[in-house]
Amino acid sequence: MTSTKQPAATTTKKSRRGRIAVPAEQPKTIAPKPTNAAKPNKPPRLSALDAAAEVLGRLGAKEAAVGIGSTDLIERMEKAGLWESPGGKTPSATLYSALIREIKQRKADSRFKRNAPGKFSLADGGRAVRKPRVKSGTESVQ
Repeated sequence: MTSTKQPAATTTKKSRRGRIAVPAEQPKTIAPKPTNAAKPNKPPRLSALDAAAEVLGRLGAKEAAVGIGSTDLIERMEKAGLWESPGGKTPSATLYSALIREIKQRKADSRFKRNAPGKFSLADGGRAVRKPRVKSGTESVQ
């Protein structure tokens, strides 16, 4: 019984010592990309500020008048399943900073107000919906 082994596909390559035989490259096979049908539809993930606005909107009248701190907000957001920390060490400090930044940048259009040092509540009596910011001088005249 004789073997009918085919020689491996080779190409020649020029080198300092002359031409040498090199195995030919195999064509690369590309795996098909998974389709979106396999992924379950998840609701869009809320940002920490949006989740904080949602939690502050659920507060009772007494708590809303006093406000709550960023650490308590983080705990309530996680407990309600609205938001979870992506792995940071100090999510309450990050939320605190984001709340202060929105209050300073958006001024009267901010969703939040600072009742006391470290205590926040919703501005305008519980309005949790974010108003779109309009740049001044861009109004169109018709």
